[in-house]
Amino acid sequence: MEQRDYRANPLLSLHLLNFFIYGIAAIFTSYLQLYYLSTGMDKLQIGLLLAAGPVISLIAYPFWNYCRTRQTGTRTILLLLLAGILLSINLLLWESSPHYIVWSSLFLYFFLTPLVAMNNTLTLEYTDQSNLKAGFRKNRYWGSAGWALLPFAVSFPYKDGILHKLPVAIVSTLIVALAIGLCISLPALKRQNIAPPLTTREIGGVLLNKYFTIFLALGMLVSISNTANLMFMPLFMTDLGGSVLDVAFAIFLSVILETAVMYLLNRYLKQNISSLILCLTLVSLLLALRWNYMASATLPVQVIFVQLLNSATLGGFFYTGIRLTSLFLPKPFRSAGQTVCVICWSGLSGVMAGLLGGWLFQSFGSVIFYKTLVSMTFFGALGFGLMWAHIVRNGYVPSRHHS
Repeated sequence: MEQRDYRANPLLSLHLLNFFIYGIAAIFTSYLQLYYLSTGMDKLQIGLLLAAGPVISLIAYPFWNYCRTRQTGTRTILLLLLAGILLSINLLLWESSPHYIVWSSLFLYFFLTPLVAMNNTLTLEYTDQSNLKAGFRKNRYWGSAGWALLPFAVSFPYKDGILHKLPVAIVSTLIVALAIGLCISLPALKRQNIAPPLTTREIGGVLLNKYFTIFLALGMLVSISNTANLMFMPLFMTDLGGSVLDVAFAIFLSVILETAVMYLLNRYLKQNISSLILCLTLVSLLLALRWNYMASATLPVQVIFVQLLNSATLGGFFYTGIRLTSLFLPKPFRSAGQTVCVICWSGLSGVMAGLLGGWLFQSFGSVIFYKTLVSMTFFGALGFGLMWAHIVRNGYVPSRHHS
């Protein structure tokens, strides 16, 4: 009876927790730049402030992970992150002076940037102890639903183009409070075995693999363009005369087909290096085409429908990237390889996307901004194509260090 309760109630709470955690991340990812714009910031200033988020994450995630390993537990850390976000929302909306916004944003980033990763760790811990092999994937589907739907909740208090701080604060506070309640409702877990920290030898060993290093550098070109669009697409839509509700619809369409794309890739794509690199090449070319469509858009509805390509491009890029990391590197180096990928494709790419994107958007406008993304992504696709041709002709021959 006790086992049945564990599987029914807490796992439902875990599904809903993923729904709200990913929804919270989507709300800030989509609307924070619009809030900055409403305070009088220009695109360059917004880009600089958004670029600070990945920088803070390089400090925040190791700090909170260290606290998690020191008998605190993942659930407690997630509660602290949510409580910090709850406080940050109200601090950020309290005052509109530039210095206050900067410092309150940095405070927010310290709690927000590790949120999804810590939630994923908690989800893995619960699904592992409940012996559900597909549990993490099911929770990821709930997370995608939260990313697609919850931004609508904040769009209505903002729909007339004016930021009404009190309704936005109330709705955001309720969403975070629900996530806190769901997190509290989860039962305590047995103490987890903590993986040892990565060593410089492991990270150095990863970078000695020439294939992986080239793959990482080419992936940076693609991930910078992805992140830049994520940061500045809401601002582009408002420049075209779109409302916050239009932005919410664009977010909805960007993830609505993600589950289907992941299923098809997992079922039909051959799990070998040459097939995955060919898929990555095609995904990058499709992404370049997507940025070209964005550069040509003149109406918000056009941007909304272009976002449908996001499920194939972003989902395909990260799916193949994760699989290739596992194939390029032997098992002792895979954890270090995943960490290096996250640092480069999320951390460094986010910094460069904020700085470059803000400068391009402010100085040259949206057309040059997206045409630059086309060029970057095309060169990434060209590099992946050349790598695919080389491996098909010569085979994959790892360095001695990894043989």
